[in-house]
Amino acid sequence: MNQIFKGRYAILFGLIGYFILLSCIIRTILFIVSAQHADFTLSEVIRFYSVGLFFDLGTSLLLTSVYALYLILVPDRFYHHRWNRIITFLAFFLFI
Repeated sequence: MNQIFKGRYAILFGLIGYFILLSCIIRTILFIVSAQHADFTLSEVIRFYSVGLFFDLGTSLLLTSVYALYLILVPDRFYHHRWNRIITFLAFFLFI
């Protein structure tokens, strides 16, 4: 498990985690703002977050699929070149 977060897919998993965390923070802020105008039960809040997590996971996988395909197709000898680092940073900042 530790190899996954130190290998070539570390940035990919970081992007997915960043997207899900940011979406959860935005969802919580919107929930707090809307809680003033509506009443929510505990089951509605759990459903709200679980459906949101499901859609956020799907969206993050869709957004990072091109970069994941790039990581799969690029051989290891090209992965360690400088131009790969430029492409990776460019993809990261386009994602943000």
